[in-house]
This record gives sequence, C-alpha cells and structure tokens, in this order.
Amino acid sequence: MIIYADENVPEAETLFAPFGELRRFAGRSLTAADLRDADALVVRSVTRVNAALLSGSPVRFVGSCTIGRDHLDTAFMDAQGIQWATAPGCNADSVVDYVISVLCLDRQRWASLLSGERQVGIVAFGNVGRRLADRLAGLDIPCCAYDPLLAPADDARLSSLDAVLACDVLCL
Repeated sequence: MIIYADENVPEAETLFAPFGELRRFAGRSLTAADLRDADALVVRSVTRVNAALLSGSPVRFVGSCTIGRDHLDTAFMDAQGIQWATAPGCNADSVVDYVISVLCLDRQRWASLLSGERQVGIVAFGNVGRRLADRLAGLDIPCCAYDPLLAPADDARLSSLDAVLACDVLCL
C-alpha cells in the first residue's frame, strides 16, 4: 500500500509505517498526477480533495487530520466508493489548555474565578465548549454555556445567550 501524507502531519512515519510505504507531499501543491499510484491520502485543511484531485487515481481512503471537512468533497468520494474520515475533537484538549493558561495570566481574575466570585460564559457547546466546562467544573469555577443548536434541557450548564453574555469572562 502506498500512503501519501502531508509533510506537516507529525509522526506520520511512525504511525503509517506498519501499513505500507509512506510518501510525503506539500499540502498546497499536490496534484492529480502525484496520486497515480496512491492507495491512501492523509491531508490537512490546505489540500482540496475533490474530483479534480482524485479522478482516475487508485485512492480508496482519504483521512483529514482536521476537525472540519469543508476541504473534502465528501459527496464525490461517497459516489466513488472512497472511504474518508476526519478528526473531530482532535484539538479540543489543546484549546482548553490554552484557554485555561490564558485565564491564569491575569492572577487577579484567576483568583476571583477560583473563589467563585466570577463566572465563565461559553458560547458554543461542542467538543471544545463541553471540555472547557468540564475542566472548569473540576476547578470549581462556575460557568454556563449557550449553543443555538442545543436546548437547555440537553445539559444543566446550558443557559440563554443573555445569561452567558452577562458573565465576567466570555469564551467564544
């Protein structure tokens, strides 16, 4: 099996070596001609994966190391029988770590959060928002969240947008 992987995918050699021959490429300059012998393709969001790239290639799997899929023509891949996958939540813990570290930079605000004097409001309650709320709860920091796609009955931490905007710290 020949696996093409973006040059910016960390540890690709270690991860894919057991499955076949790995070939690296620059994500912004990959062409259909490059894939004439590829069985699998591992990309990041800079590579548009569509009919222009894949038509006539032997590629049977496309994996994206990103949470989104707007760079993938999934309808085309489905129609061609090409399996595909994305990585939702892959960066969620890192984003939460970053938010917590930024909050810690302001010692006075951090102390008031830890004492329960201030509350964190979270807009969007997906992978990152939920994990941030869980981490804050572990620190006994009060928070509430708003997500237009969810009903407050879905999670006790969900509230109105007005309530979230009234919080002392706002995470978007």
